[in-house]
Amino acid sequence: MKRLLWAVMLLPCMAFAQNVPAFQEKSVIATIDRFIESQRENYYAYENMLEKVAAAPDSVRFQQYRNDAFVVALRNFFGDHAEEYTQLRYVRFAMYAPPPQGLLRIKWDSAGVRKDIAEMEGNFDLLTPAFFRVFDPHALAQIVFGFMTMSAYDENPSGRKSHLAARAWYGMRIYTKRMTPAVWQVWAADRMMAFTFQFDLATGMVQPIARTRLRDPAYAKITWTPTPAHFSESADHLLADAFTEIWNSYRPGASIESRADLEKKQTMLRNFRTANAQRYRAAIQQQLGRLEAPPAMPAAFRERTKPGDALLQYADSVLHSAINVFPAQWAPAIDAAAFPFFEMNRNLLKVVVRNGYFPAHQYARKINDLEWEVMVVQEMSATVFTWNIGSGMVSHVRYWVKDGWE
Repeated sequence: MKRLLWAVMLLPCMAFAQNVPAFQEKSVIATIDRFIESQRENYYAYENMLEKVAAAPDSVRFQQYRNDAFVVALRNFFGDHAEEYTQLRYVRFAMYAPPPQGLLRIKWDSAGVRKDIAEMEGNFDLLTPAFFRVFDPHALAQIVFGFMTMSAYDENPSGRKSHLAARAWYGMRIYTKRMTPAVWQVWAADRMMAFTFQFDLATGMVQPIARTRLRDPAYAKITWTPTPAHFSESADHLLADAFTEIWNSYRPGASIESRADLEKKQTMLRNFRTANAQRYRAAIQQQLGRLEAPPAMPAAFRERTKPGDALLQYADSVLHSAINVFPAQWAPAIDAAAFPFFEMNRNLLKVVVRNGYFPAHQYARKINDLEWEVMVVQEMSATVFTWNIGSGMVSHVRYWVKDGWE
């Protein structure tokens, strides 16, 4: 059951990596923000509860978790706002294409999944609080896929490592199909395995799950169709093309640990971005132009960076310059670089999850024709950087943490 509780803790942090919701959805996000602010004390008690019962028997953890005041409040909130959640998620789920026929025809391993996730049987409801800010099937699939990969390789940890590396290297394909007014089928595939499940847009319930068999020769023969198929704005279309370019660069045996392979990927990404420079510039400028100018950094935050600190390595920046068109996408990337850089790993999980649950605020100010100053303030960390919308690269990265969290 430890995997399930890790998923409960980690899933909210994925929400901030999603695309910024469309302007007309702001009222729903504002309602969500007001609710979580009203539950601040209950949330802190919830954190303490999870730490206290970490080593307790499953039955004790389940009871404590289901009866926790924060979890009960979340369930009530979902019930009260089921229609809003359904509408908000529908926009994102409807963007994606149905799965290719080859994926539908392949043999699915439900029995293996039941063995993989026997600890979750009858406890899928424990995951629903973690979907508090999850609206996009890609963010949803990232965590469920990570969980499934862990369990599928229980007897072969080295295989799990290479699988996760391949997923990080080539990404995932996401497909969806509406089954009922509120329930959608989701398929998620990387270059080695796929899984499918149903998701209730109103309640956030995930079930049941099936996956393809590992090392199935038929899997390598699937013709992967593009996804998503429907776009709410140009930035989504551009991101879909970028991820397709990365997916199509698949080369068996390539490794992120190989300098030669890494340079090939960087070259591919630079070439794609150069070929689409005008699309990137227009899409990013559209997002930044919607934001208010940066205010003074809140007094509760303390800067950790000093002049000359370089948080982002060049290799990381090349990737992000190709896949980041929303300012919010830079925040988790800079967080991930800052934690080891400043040796701030003691409360890493708590910081990441709090940033996922509580509101984040974005600001931007045009400096010149190509550069914008961007500020992202999260619950526990904040960053300010200069974003060159021509090259996609960021510079002058500064990083703050909230007083008292280290």
